[in-house]
Amino acid sequence: MHQCSLWLVLLSCYSHQVLAVNELEELRPHLGNEWLQIQNDKRNDIRTYIRHEDDKPFRSFKADMRLDVNLKTLASVMLDFDNYTKWYWKTRTSKLLKKHSPTHFIIYIVHDAPYNIPDLDVILDAVVEPQSASQSAITIKVSALPDYLPLKPPLHRMAAEDMSIKVTPLPNERVHIEVQGYFEVRNHVLPLWAANMIQRTAPYAVLTQLKKMANLEHYQKANTPIGFAVYNHEEYQRAFNSTLP
Repeated sequence: MHQCSLWLVLLSCYSHQVLAVNELEELRPHLGNEWLQIQNDKRNDIRTYIRHEDDKPFRSFKADMRLDVNLKTLASVMLDFDNYTKWYWKTRTSKLLKKHSPTHFIIYIVHDAPYNIPDLDVILDAVVEPQSASQSAITIKVSALPDYLPLKPPLHRMAAEDMSIKVTPLPNERVHIEVQGYFEVRNHVLPLWAANMIQRTAPYAVLTQLKKMANLEHYQKANTPIGFAVYNHEEYQRAFNSTLP
């Protein structure tokens, strides 16, 4: 009788725990195809968002940051592909494979993966859309080329590491950076929890490290030609006789 009572108590505790978990799950907002803000770092002026698109197995991400930096300095950092190991998300190898033109690049990157998951490699096609009379922003569009190189086991190949990075000059040598993207490992070998963790943390980490790189004297005094015209806010207004705010 005593043993039976003990089992009833344990069963009751277990039932309450399951109920509590289910109730907690009901209180959590279900992630849909609308952007959900997950970070708002006012000190660094960074905001990050996630959403789940109907046609994709993993979350998409979005982030934006306002930064006190000369646009030419920022361009020097972002186009220095061989040094992405210093700031891009968990990158242990980065190199420029091919330069088709001053605005078109093929890049190879190896990422350290979390929690004993095999490391990831990706070949990226990066195309820069320079500023023009109709567009004050520089936009970099990045898409994965999973079949550009043979597989390199034990690395797992990224099927997607697609992004659009828009950098708009603001008055007084400031910029507004907007990033939106999605990544996926080939054959979905990355566990859902790991993919979601990366989508949640990587954009913020990348922007905070980018800010540190843009403050380095090496880039602020860089004399390496970028290959296309880059205008800060006031320069853009003079060059294109613009009435930007």
